[in-house]
Amino acid sequence: MKKLFYLLILLYLFSYTITYGYSNTSRGIDEKITFNKNKRLIKVKFIINKNYNKKEIVLVPHIFELVNDSLINTDINKLDIRININNLSKYKYKYKRQTLKIMPDDLNRYTKYIHDTGLVSNNSKIYREYYFNRSYNDAIKSLFKKEFSCNLLDENMINSKLKDNGYTSLDSYYLDYYNNKYNSSYDSIYDFDQYILKDIFDGEVCDVSESSDKLIKLGYDYFYSNAIIVKFNNKKYNFLDFKDDFKSNYYLSILKNTRYYTKSFKTYKLYGYLEFKLKKY
Repeated sequence: MKKLFYLLILLYLFSYTITYGYSNTSRGIDEKITFNKNKRLIKVKFIINKNYNKKEIVLVPHIFELVNDSLINTDINKLDIRININNLSKYKYKYKRQTLKIMPDDLNRYTKYIHDTGLVSNNSKIYREYYFNRSYNDAIKSLFKKEFSCNLLDENMINSKLKDNGYTSLDSYYLDYYNNKYNSSYDSIYDFDQYILKDIFDGEVCDVSESSDKLIKLGYDYFYSNAIIVKFNNKKYNFLDFKDDFKSNYYLSILKNTRYYTKSFKTYKLYGYLEFKLKKY
């Protein structure tokens, strides 16, 4: 007899350390994805085939291309995801506790044709594909004191101006500029409050990627912890500090945080990874 159950994703915080690793959906499990544009709803159905008998199942929904096409590159700010499992086997399976992972993906799993920068954040590699656009923010505007044009975002132009003002790097200039602007005394750009980070990534953009390693890491952390968030039953979580113990209910949403999403990320791509496991009982 056909058995159908829904994974309803309901979280409460539970202190433990996630083991970072990346997998693929177990063999013998079929996946079907549909997208309702009007409802902004992605439905994922996993089918456990009738001859399946493994003790454990790994499920990795392939939703992030849809998320990018429908969320990141448009004015849409929210996508809902429902996951259900159609169990045609003779065995019963249930969610394996503490196996839900939501985090940035490791692109090296897919192809060797990626650009490894050597930068790492929260156990995740930061690839060239993760780079964001440099913005004509207040700090750069103050540096040139000119109306915006794309050439003012050029690295050589900026470095020349920084040298004239006694700076050797854009991040060190940002530290002084924003400390002065907000009457603060931060020791590092990584210590800046979120409203200052938003200021850094706000402003007009062109097709000019950030080149400073420190700012690339700062933008990566800001994007995955503030600009894009995951929501479960009215509780919000980020991709860089996700903790799980999910029980039995279903609603997952991925949102652009309009409070922190900026023009710097308008050509950014969300490289996300979602995984959970079932076990036989």
